[in-house]
Amino acid sequence: MAEDRKVKKLQIKGDSNLVIRQLKGEYGVKEPSLAVYRDEALHLLNLFEEVEAVHVPRAKNRHADALATIGSKESRQEREEVVVFKRKGQPSTAITPTVKGYMDCRKPIAEQLAQRLSSKVTREYSELQGVLYRKSSEGLLMKCVAEKEGLEKAENLHYAICGDGGPSLYRRMQRVGMYWPKMKTCCDAIQKACRNCGEHREVMEVNAIERNWTHPLKDYLISGELPPEPREAEKLKRNAERYFYRGQELFKHSHTGMPREASAEIAEKRRKKAEDELLKHHRRLTLAYERLVRPRMFHEGELVFKATDTVMRKQHTSKWAPNWEGPYVVQKANSNGSCMLMDPEDERVFGPINFKYVKKYYA
Repeated sequence: MAEDRKVKKLQIKGDSNLVIRQLKGEYGVKEPSLAVYRDEALHLLNLFEEVEAVHVPRAKNRHADALATIGSKESRQEREEVVVFKRKGQPSTAITPTVKGYMDCRKPIAEQLAQRLSSKVTREYSELQGVLYRKSSEGLLMKCVAEKEGLEKAENLHYAICGDGGPSLYRRMQRVGMYWPKMKTCCDAIQKACRNCGEHREVMEVNAIERNWTHPLKDYLISGELPPEPREAEKLKRNAERYFYRGQELFKHSHTGMPREASAEIAEKRRKKAEDELLKHHRRLTLAYERLVRPRMFHEGELVFKATDTVMRKQHTSKWAPNWEGPYVVQKANSNGSCMLMDPEDERVFGPINFKYVKKYYA
């Protein structure tokens, strides 16, 4: 509607903070069905010269709710009309290229997905409505684009956020939902060449250097110096009641009433001792766990079941969909806990596949 009226500046208001932040690129999208809608919405927003997305809390959205309620209860006496609403399952894909049209690094991955070949690389990718997506380590879905398109988007995003701090350009591109193999290298190069980003990084590195935690206590006990903020000053006063200064060392009152040295060296020794105890505890847990674990062993020529691709990619399927398929023949068993499988019908080879996705076939 706004495009038909030739609107140039658009302001979007919504009561969902999550949706508004996903639209602005501050939050990423993990749900596959929402990733397609997000990409289509961003494509439509590029048709306007200026777009502003504003979050309106529900408490301040009463007028819009009241108008919607009045409109839903309005009665028309002229004639009765039956309106049927049909829910659209997925958005239109007219604006997105098909997998068959890829001519860059996306082509081999798209071909492997089309042939349903499972590998360590293809498990990170999925095809939604003819568009190739990659899932990050945090579970964010990123649209695979050409390097030229990605560089253009990265430069535009850097122009908008230059000098304001926050996450790096690479992290912001992940939240926007863009990916190409050299994205991190390109984003780091853009920020490294920018003078404002370099100055901000130097300031952050200087501010990251903190004083010893005993210095504020010593300054207050010796000269009565307090932090400028009232809250921090009150907190320091409460903590200082448990400490006292003798000679050149800071001591703390123990529960028994005896003074205990509170220097940085003592704290470092206690921290080291705690780390050693934690490491010993982890070793005991590991030994107890290994006593109960029965390792899986497979040999060449055995018949096995293999988990379906949806299970290995951790995708949602229907309740009655099978989780295992086969049988397959173990062509090679590796010592690192993986194996190569062969389909006995057409002699196609799959793998390497982790042992946890393989189980023995019983006739």
